[in-house]
Amino acid sequence: MSGNLSEFLVDLASNPDQMAAFVADPERVFEEAGLTPDERDAVRSRDAERLNAALGGGQQMQGNTNNGAAKVKRGPARKKRPAGKKKGATKKGGRKKTGGSRKSGGAARSKKR
Repeated sequence: MSGNLSEFLVDLASNPDQMAAFVADPERVFEEAGLTPDERDAVRSRDAERLNAALGGGQQMQGNTNNGAAKVKRGPARKKRPAGKKKGATKKGGRKKTGGSRKSGGAARSKKR
């Protein structure tokens, strides 16, 4: 296992100045860290399996393993409406209340006699 590679990756992920230096000149940062050509190739590949192998293979990489693409977390699935049911429908085919005005009069209000 390469302690240099492990330390390099931790420093790269946790130190914004180191990341900026790496983006500007990766070869210089590799040289300063003392990485081997295989370790450098593994970092360049951005492939979790290659990095894991370069780290010694015994450690499991945690987190993102799909080459830099963000993993999407999804919430619980919503229940689907049964076939034939429409949004806002009521049981037994009754009318849905619309919240009309009390002063509307006419057919909206029935009078008891």
